[in-house]
Amino acid sequence: MQNLRGIALMVAAMAVFTIADICIKQVAGEIPIGQIMFTSGLGGVVIFGIALKLKGIPMFARDLYSPVIMSRNVGEVFGSFGIMYALTLIPLSSVASIMQAAPLVVTMGAALFLREKVGWRRWSAILTGFAGVLLVVRPGFDGFQPAALIAVIGVAGQALRDLSTRVASNRIPSLRIGFYGLLALSLLGLALMIVGTAPVIPSGNAAIWLVIFIFVGTLGYHMLNLALQNGDVAAIIPYRYSRILFGITAGVLIFDESVDHFTLIGAAIIVGSGLFVFKRERKRRNPA
Repeated sequence: MQNLRGIALMVAAMAVFTIADICIKQVAGEIPIGQIMFTSGLGGVVIFGIALKLKGIPMFARDLYSPVIMSRNVGEVFGSFGIMYALTLIPLSSVASIMQAAPLVVTMGAALFLREKVGWRRWSAILTGFAGVLLVVRPGFDGFQPAALIAVIGVAGQALRDLSTRVASNRIPSLRIGFYGLLALSLLGLALMIVGTAPVIPSGNAAIWLVIFIFVGTLGYHMLNLALQNGDVAAIIPYRYSRILFGITAGVLIFDESVDHFTLIGAAIIVGSGLFVFKRERKRRNPA
């Protein structure tokens, strides 16, 4: 039952994150990206700040200046900016497909920087997954969208964030880690508003979408954490790939996107490679 609860929470979290992606695309034509980042980051800071206060955990500590938190904040900023900005420029289905390469980049980063052992099978799967990303992006071919490279940068940022979280989570409360990341995101948004496009007063419709985005983004983050705390992580993690189905479905039904064969094949390769890598990691950690 615990595994079923965890799986249900994981799938629900991916659906909620897709709603957050929809919100970004709905307001993209009216609200500058810096204002979106600042507002969403500030809203998350308030929510996480209240949670920290209720649990009696200090919002700030000396760990804010530790290298692992600084690197995680950099990853949070680049990851969120890359994905958010890409959502304003290219189809949701493409962004959802590219994002699924993040676990592959995390595995590669763990091998290169955390000295985790990665055998030739997982390296082969990682390279195959990157080939799937190239099919989605298609640099140098008809249908290539340069803005898709922004999503790739976002994936790299997410991987840096996840690797840093893996190192930091053993000694720093997870709520404070999230608080720091959202604070960094809001500060970048503020900087973009100062040096880039000035903020605007959103229409009533855009304001509603923005408020929904703040709450569903925070809810999705919380549901993801709950999912990983319920049951066997090895049984739950693969269901994160349900996000690609939600993303493609939302893109087609809500934004009238057309998904070509290259995107579908590339997405399938990315998911298949990710599942294989995860299976090999599970086998390595739990040998028969």
